[in-house]
Amino acid sequence: MTLIIITSGIDLSVGSAMAMAAVAMGVSFRAGAPMPVAILIALLTGLLGGLLNGFFISFVRVHPLLVTLATYSAFRGFAEGISHGEPIKGFPAWFAHISGDITIGGGGVPIPGIIFILCAIFSAIILARTPFGRSVYAMGFNETACRFSGSNTKRIKIILYAVAGLAAGVAAVIYAWRVGTAAADQGEGFELDVITAVVL
Repeated sequence: MTLIIITSGIDLSVGSAMAMAAVAMGVSFRAGAPMPVAILIALLTGLLGGLLNGFFISFVRVHPLLVTLATYSAFRGFAEGISHGEPIKGFPAWFAHISGDITIGGGGVPIPGIIFILCAIFSAIILARTPFGRSVYAMGFNETACRFSGSNTKRIKIILYAVAGLAAGVAAVIYAWRVGTAAADQGEGFELDVITAVVL
């Protein structure tokens, strides 16, 4: 979301994408898929949701606010539909223990914290040290000038929204670690928390 907002974009669908990814993971597991495969399905679901946003924003040229407001409802509705409005439980014991019981460094930072730190460092390096990061900043200042200077602004947008969807998938897995449940109402209001965190 940080990179999207830098480009003067917005993504209101991240909470719904998280719920959709969580439910996709739960339904896959309940259908007999091994848990690692179900986790991969959750990540791919989030990624595809982000790609859908990026496609309409980049190629159909609909404003990000309108696109993500529409997918905000669509993703939540899809999650409700495939789960039939019921929470999915019964994940393996090892999956639940990942959240906080296993730490790195003998009781240091839990694995979700490690994931956050690594993602933050990676994003900071991308923004500060790569041509892609420079293009992200340039798009925020003047997208038209950025495009005329040779940057593929459509590709950049698709990448950013796809990564946002993937991040929502990662969040879905982490949240399911914590609560041991996948449900269509997860992530409600999270988009406001995310935007507030970015602005602060």
